[in-house]
Amino acid sequence: MNEIGRLQKKLIPVNIVVMVLSLVAALSILFAPILTVNVGKITGEIVSAMDSAAGDESEGSGESEEMSNILGLLTKSTENLKLNVTVIGLYKFASGDGFSQITGYVADIFTQIEADLFSTVVVTVIPQIIENYQPDSDIDLDNIDVKAVTGKLNAVFEAQSDTEIDEAIYDLVDELQRQTTTADGTQLIEDDMKDELSEYIRKYYDDAAEAVDGDVTLENFICVTISEIMNESGNNSDGNVQGVAPVALASAVEENNNNDGKIYTTYQELITAMFGESGDSGSPLDSINSSLDNILPYFKYISFVMMGFAAVWLVLFIFAFAHLFAKNKRFTMWYVKLLGFFPCFVFGVLPLVAGSVLSALVPAEAGINLAAILAAISSLTWISGGCYLLLWIVSIFWAFPIKRKIRKLRKSAKA
Repeated sequence: MNEIGRLQKKLIPVNIVVMVLSLVAALSILFAPILTVNVGKITGEIVSAMDSAAGDESEGSGESEEMSNILGLLTKSTENLKLNVTVIGLYKFASGDGFSQITGYVADIFTQIEADLFSTVVVTVIPQIIENYQPDSDIDLDNIDVKAVTGKLNAVFEAQSDTEIDEAIYDLVDELQRQTTTADGTQLIEDDMKDELSEYIRKYYDDAAEAVDGDVTLENFICVTISEIMNESGNNSDGNVQGVAPVALASAVEENNNNDGKIYTTYQELITAMFGESGDSGSPLDSINSSLDNILPYFKYISFVMMGFAAVWLVLFIFAFAHLFAKNKRFTMWYVKLLGFFPCFVFGVLPLVAGSVLSALVPAEAGINLAAILAAISSLTWISGGCYLLLWIVSIFWAFPIKRKIRKLRKSAKA
């Protein structure tokens, strides 16, 4: 019996290792991203396909060049953006107001990329600010140094006095002049435009300061400016958006202009306004909410299933912990061996296999490169998968030999 006691003590480090593996696996399933979507890579693939299709349909046309510019700035602005989906996050999303959470999340994304996006948009549409100015201009997007423009933008919002604000705005305009060139280096902003452009920016800055009644941020500036563009659009009988509105904004405003002269100061307010008010005639908000009501329960089911897999690992943790203090330190782990690999298999292995199959079956030239898009989707369920494999190794090469010796000694003792 002393030998059995000695072998039981040998199981203590085994139990501790199993506890660590179980806890790491469970927490990774709950809190680590089950899916990480590289939005930048996916956007790049989609934009590349759209750009190619647009070029084939209207090669050499002004519309093709304008679309190419818009797609180019979209790619630049999202190149470092990633979307992380966790089980806990998915459950919270499925349990709350779907539309509000979506607009909140999109607002967070805008906050992450606002400087890059705004800098690139400003540089791209500057030639359109003054009517009929350089109508055939072809801006060189590769010449854009977003960080330089962003630095000048930040200086505007950090300025403390009217004089400092004017100086910062003029420095910004100087930077825009340097950045906005054609492929052969020709400047698209001439010197006699700079004063007018500075006044234009200052006007929107003052409007933003009045709307927030305090320090202006880039978010305030963008939202107030777009709000005023929406209001101006609503006051024009032809529905055209004046000034620097991007094409996508113009379309959204024309289709659903329920702004009623309101000024929005946050991204979430502005995004919500784009969809109108619930109950308004033709408002897409009601149909979106209806679709979300149908989809959200399934998201909740997925989160419950994943929580179940995490619970399986937690049960193993509890048993391993409890047997540390019991006379018999052996315990079973068949339920984890049976179910523990499913999260990694579904979110890690299957997308990898699908990408390999698609790359073999669908050539990259055939429209959108689906294999590349799937390759931009990753998962940290590999952590639980690694814990699962280590658990098997611990079980076969460490725990099982000790348990087998204990069983043999007990059989001998009974005999």
